[in-house]
Amino acid sequence: MDIFSIIPYFVLSALYLLLGRVVIHFSGFFRRPIPTHSGDRFAAVDGLRGFLAMGVFFSHCIQHYWYARSGNWGNAPTGFYTMTGQVGVALFFQITAFLFWGKVLKSDGHLDTAVLYSGRVRRLVPMYLVSVLLVFVVVAAESDFALQTGLKDVVKQARGWLAFGFLETAEFNGLRDAHVINAVYWTLAFEWAFYLALPMLGLFVKPWKFAVLTLIALVYGMRTPIVLNFLCGAVAATIVYRYRLREMLGRRIAAVVPVAALTMIFFFFDSAYGVPQSLLLLLFFVFIVHGNDLCGLLASKGARFLGEISYSIYLLHGIVLYVILRVIGKVAPIAAIQDVAYWSVVGAGGGITILLAAFTYRHIEFRFIRAHVLTASTAT
Repeated sequence: MDIFSIIPYFVLSALYLLLGRVVIHFSGFFRRPIPTHSGDRFAAVDGLRGFLAMGVFFSHCIQHYWYARSGNWGNAPTGFYTMTGQVGVALFFQITAFLFWGKVLKSDGHLDTAVLYSGRVRRLVPMYLVSVLLVFVVVAAESDFALQTGLKDVVKQARGWLAFGFLETAEFNGLRDAHVINAVYWTLAFEWAFYLALPMLGLFVKPWKFAVLTLIALVYGMRTPIVLNFLCGAVAATIVYRYRLREMLGRRIAAVVPVAALTMIFFFFDSAYGVPQSLLLLLFFVFIVHGNDLCGLLASKGARFLGEISYSIYLLHGIVLYVILRVIGKVAPIAAIQDVAYWSVVGAGGGITILLAAFTYRHIEFRFIRAHVLTASTAT
């Protein structure tokens, strides 16, 4: 089996769905019903999140292998695993825009900014800080728990790790390419930029103003194609809240359309970021938000479990992969490991990530989510 074979993706994905069901079976917490289409919750979207987070995980599995071989952190010469990561990021952005533009539409552009930002801080910051703390621990271990540079330099470098991706994370305490430990923070900067702009974007809620906003976003998106996915998510929300298409798009037989759109992305493009790619992903996503669960796949217990803990998976998988591969690398060079052995190692890392993410979701994320919900309900 070639290291770039797509077989491990499907085999390990099935095992991770099974692991999710096992966790649900033994955990009273995760056996509780997950809200379905309640408020801003959409069952198929919840299930999709799990696959997107694991898609980024698989992409980084290959990037770590390529880093071990070439010494450069970047996309390996394999279209499939590059695309699992990029499609994951692009659709995460569409989900964000879909959910929050939906709030804009329901409030007719009059968002309660205090509730918005309080909720985002409680939802995103605690687990982010935990992941950064874990990165610091890994760097400390790699640095023999001693300062390798001046204290002033370490403090300056640490600011980048605490800036939600708005500042560079490169060398840290003498550790070259420290950003490899967790390479996902850059996406959080886009998320926060969207949240900060949302009250102003709410001024464009009326249909003709939204058309103007679309044109502006398209012009800007020509230079930074990844941001087009926020526009596509807003378009999906507009379609859902203003048109009645669920009965038509939610049918199982209609699943052929979103599957075909997603397949075209993988077959005909080298990157998921661009105008035609974003439109194809929008076509895929519109069916999902209208309840099309791809013949039950996205509504399965395992998928929805992975979706529920997807933020922790997203923030932790890189750290787990880095630590495991560093330990294995002390025994044998990563680049020299056979294909099956490598996928077995990183596959186990995926399982560890899921179990760790279930723990952090239960004891960190959920505590702050619940606190925010209680605060909001008390305020109303």
